[in-house]
Amino acid sequence: MRRLFFLLLLLTCWLSACISYSDGDLKKADRFLNEKKYSEAIIAYDKIAKESIGSKRGALALYDAAFTYAFYDNPQKDYAQALQ
Repeated sequence: MRRLFFLLLLLTCWLSACISYSDGDLKKADRFLNEKKYSEAIIAYDKIAKESIGSKRGALALYDAAFTYAFYDNPQKDYAQALQ
């Protein structure tokens, strides 16, 4: 019984570390956008979207990438890519 408890505790810690790491990626992409590093933000959002296909997080990353492509201050706007 103790082994099972320890295994579950270990698994919980491992999963929580994965979740915080993935949230860090999203924060990193948001930071690129705030720093006006639009191409880096798009790359980061696309990476998150590919890793999180079919999830709410992946959908949010796709939306944020499209937003960045069409952002008014982005000197390399790409409306066609944003629509895609």
